[in-house]
Amino acid sequence: MTPTPELVVRLRRYLGEKIPPGGTEADTRFMDKELEDLLEESQTIFGAASLGWTEKAAMIQTEMGDVEETRTGQETYRFTQLKDRLSHAQTMAQDYRKREREELTKSKGSFMFSIAPPEVL
Repeated sequence: MTPTPELVVRLRRYLGEKIPPGGTEADTRFMDKELEDLLEESQTIFGAASLGWTEKAAMIQTEMGDVEETRTGQETYRFTQLKDRLSHAQTMAQDYRKREREELTKSKGSFMFSIAPPEVL
């Protein structure tokens, strides 16, 4: 798929990686060039979003560190557990992969027959 500035913005939205007001792309997990690479590697924007969420899942451990709970006096602060964040990222990747399959099967085949690509793990 050929990347355009509009597709990069849309992909950022799908990945939950909007540039903050007054910020730059460096304030997000992905630079524009990385998003363009995801778009080039995919047939649809949904495939690029699936790849992006898979990459985000890999980044989570590094970003979170090992602390899940901290206490200060009588106050306790709990962070979202690593397994929950990983599960969310993987679920998002699967959702976008499913959307890509639907998008690809919509335009393939004849009126009477439609060919769907097999699911490969």
